[in-house]
Amino acid sequence: VELLRAGRDAAVEYRVLLADGRQHHLHARCRGRPRPGGGTLVSGIVSDVSAGHDARAELAEARAALDRVVSGIDEVLYTLELTPGDEPRLTYLGPGWERLVGRAVTPEEADAWLAPLIHPDDMPAVRQANARAADGEPVDVVYRVIGSEGRERHVLDRVRPRPDTRDPVVADGIVIDVTERMRAETALRESEARLRRVTRAAPVVLFEIDAAGILRFSDGRGLEALGGRTRLRLGRSVFELYGADSDVGRSVQEALTGVPVAATLQLGEVAFDARFEPQFDASGAVTGLVGVALDVTPRVQAERAAAELAAEQGALRRVATAVAHELDPAELFHLVADETCRLLGGDGAVVSRLRVEGDVVVVGSANGEGMPPIRPGTRIPRIEGGLVASVGGGVAPVGRRGLGPEEDGMAPVFQPYRSAVAAPVTVGGERWGVLIVGSTDPVGIPPGAEERLVRFADLVGTAIANAEARDRLAAQALTDPLTGCLNHRGFHDRFAEELQRARRRGSDLSLVLMDVDHFKLVNDAAGHQTGDRVLAALAERISPAVRAGESLGRLGGDEFALLLPDVGPAEAIEAAERLRELIVSAPLDGYPVTVSLGVCDLARAGDDADALYRLADGALYWAKGHGRNAAWLYSPDVVRELSAEERAERLTRAHALAGIRALARAIDAKDPSTADHAERVADVAADVAEALGWDGTSVTRLRDAARVHDVGKIGVPDSVLLKPGPLTAAETELMRQHAELGAQIAEEVLDVDQVSWIRAHHERPDGTGYPRGLRGDAIPQGAAILALADAWDVMTSDRPYRSGMATDDAVAELRRCVGTQFTPDVVVAFLRSVGQGMPTP
Repeated sequence: VELLRAGRDAAVEYRVLLADGRQHHLHARCRGRPRPGGGTLVSGIVSDVSAGHDARAELAEARAALDRVVSGIDEVLYTLELTPGDEPRLTYLGPGWERLVGRAVTPEEADAWLAPLIHPDDMPAVRQANARAADGEPVDVVYRVIGSEGRERHVLDRVRPRPDTRDPVVADGIVIDVTERMRAETALRESEARLRRVTRAAPVVLFEIDAAGILRFSDGRGLEALGGRTRLRLGRSVFELYGADSDVGRSVQEALTGVPVAATLQLGEVAFDARFEPQFDASGAVTGLVGVALDVTPRVQAERAAAELAAEQGALRRVATAVAHELDPAELFHLVADETCRLLGGDGAVVSRLRVEGDVVVVGSANGEGMPPIRPGTRIPRIEGGLVASVGGGVAPVGRRGLGPEEDGMAPVFQPYRSAVAAPVTVGGERWGVLIVGSTDPVGIPPGAEERLVRFADLVGTAIANAEARDRLAAQALTDPLTGCLNHRGFHDRFAEELQRARRRGSDLSLVLMDVDHFKLVNDAAGHQTGDRVLAALAERISPAVRAGESLGRLGGDEFALLLPDVGPAEAIEAAERLRELIVSAPLDGYPVTVSLGVCDLARAGDDADALYRLADGALYWAKGHGRNAAWLYSPDVVRELSAEERAERLTRAHALAGIRALARAIDAKDPSTADHAERVADVAADVAEALGWDGTSVTRLRDAARVHDVGKIGVPDSVLLKPGPLTAAETELMRQHAELGAQIAEEVLDVDQVSWIRAHHERPDGTGYPRGLRGDAIPQGAAILALADAWDVMTSDRPYRSGMATDDAVAELRRCVGTQFTPDVVVAFLRSVGQGMPTP
């Protein structure tokens, strides 16, 4: 009334009493206006709001009842209104919140939807949950609330939007105190972490398996090697994981019968020593098993690697020996195919040659049991991008390919093979062919096979280079370019002609064979170019003494032959003596030279051409064995004929040694900085041996050993052999195998002492060398000489990653290492040979 008198609007709700005693709630809205004559004129509208008032009363009573209900539970119920972009509005909060925070909620906190009570670090997660709920998405969120005295509690808030509301979205929620659960979970995690630290201190796996073979627990550092936690998820069957017929499956089945089981298990590339212990209930029934598995992969891999290395070195030795003995190419190709097929676990292998058209033709093959043969002469077409095109064409150094029915041109040839690995065969820097190993398994070729295959391809290339070199020499003109004499082929052609003529006419025919005495010493002392000049001067001196119709030839090296038609034995020995006197009459190119000569005539040889050569050769070696610088006529009473076996053995050993030298030179040639390394080592070793008083024959034997002392490096991968920096421990161990492998290759050709020098040339007086750790006097002197000569060349030669040491620095290093790396007597002799003094130890 006062507002209306003041001329203002007013509203009021009030009750009126009806005659029957009931009450009605009325709501009046009024406006007051002053009257001109005084007083106030009031106009308004009165509405009956009894129904709304009753509804609000019922709601209040319902809420009170709800509060009475929820006051007996620990959870807190609430209702929010959520409008995107606005702060939430709390429309109902149950009574449990005071218990949660330890005090009553202030109106300000309620108006701010309790945000002041939420830990600031957790507020972003709460706001994100509200935003998702405003989009109608049910949300669970865990956060901390701050109560009295700063006490924190962890709560789980589960917000559920009402589906029929929008702008605002009405959401009901329940807040659950999870503080004790969180503490228990934290304690459990810490306990599990401690257990994991214990179990992961060693490469083991602890596991539990129930009676049905279901994995119930697994942990340990070795877990990842078994497939990781993703694969070994708890609740999975070990029979599903590994198969009932696998080693694991069979071991678990046996242990579930009540028998403890211990076994070494191979799971892919991982090996474990495992123990399965059955567990029993009170009645004695097996309830499952527990066990431990220790990762022994390094041990098993080392054992496997040692076996593989031994197998590879054995194969390399057999092939290298065949190359050194100049095995027939077809047989060699078959041997290489067979060795590589067995070594790499393949089902077939071929050596193939590139053709001008770009495809390849099989020249040697080997097949596993039950596999269809791949015959020499079979064509393998070239397909762009295929294995043959990539490797043979120089696109890739090696290759690996799965073979489908039409994926590669090899497939029709290699049926039923499904994968292959290939390495190029290189001769003279050019691709000659491809060495291929195939498998019926799409992944049947083992890792690392490419590098191993390359070493065999290198041996094939060396053999082919040697054979082609011999073929080129045989195809050259009949004249020796160095001396102007007939060459080997020309002399034998002439011999065949004169033999036919002598037989046809019944005339005499004599043969003189001549060797330069100790010619190796000339080559070793002055070099091969000087040796060549000496041979040329020798031929120039004796050529005028060769009469018309006679033929002078150089059969090879320092061996010459003179064919004398119509000449009997008496005239032949006189002719041989004239040649000897001419040669010794004056030095040749500054070097005094003597020769030994052997003579035989056709009649003494029984009209047998082979016997004529054999008996003349026997007379020649008789002359060498009786002081040299002499001419001898074959006589069965004086000269013992060399047996066919002795001649064959001498020739075989000479050819084989030449083959091994070719292998050694090929190894040196891989790195320009080691080119001629073996020859330099041989020169130094010979000087030291002479300074130690070795005789000429022994010096020559040492030279032969020195020239092939590193042939075992054919078994060392190029990635290790040519590595510019320091080697790893594994690479060092691999490099150390070369001394033993070299000795195995050389023992087919050299004598026992020479083989021992090669095997021990990395031994040290202090016992720290290899391969056998020999000490002091147990090291053969020849090996000690090679060790010093090898080290001297390494120290003083330039390498891509460093310059060679100066002579004075290298000498100082030798002196420093006396008694540890080098034997004293060898160092003294070396320093004497190079003009450096050193007191005798």
